[in-house]
Amino acid sequence: MTTVALYETDLYAWAIRNAQLLRERCADELDFEHLAQEIESVGAREKRELQSRLEVLIAHLLKLGYLTVLRAQNERGWKVTVREQRRRIAECLSDSPSLQTQLAGCAHRAYSYAVDSIIRQFGVDESALPAQCPYTLEQILDSTFYP
Repeated sequence: MTTVALYETDLYAWAIRNAQLLRERCADELDFEHLAQEIESVGAREKRELQSRLEVLIAHLLKLGYLTVLRAQNERGWKVTVREQRRRIAECLSDSPSLQTQLAGCAHRAYSYAVDSIIRQFGVDESALPAQCPYTLEQILDSTFYP
């Protein structure tokens, strides 16, 4: 079975086979088109992970800053989540430093998702939360900042 056909029937086997071909430098058997697509998708997944972690982080910062009625009973857990997401974001950026250039855009998109998440989770009216993110990127990533 060719590597192109294998791609359509068993992605895992295709990946293992192409990795082997790369190591053996068998360029004539490589599935170049699908390899390029898969490599691009790795980058896209890294960016999605960064944005997802920013969304969770920003949502918890908003909870700490704007859900004062619920803060007392949930503050410790929310702060634990904030610390964890900051650590994971730092790991993402350490593993893929070029994602630094994507941070501002990811944070901007993550804010609207964070607001939606809070509205769904707590039934809060959207007007109770700021229309724009009230935190700078520096504050969001600062391990000492809590609203």
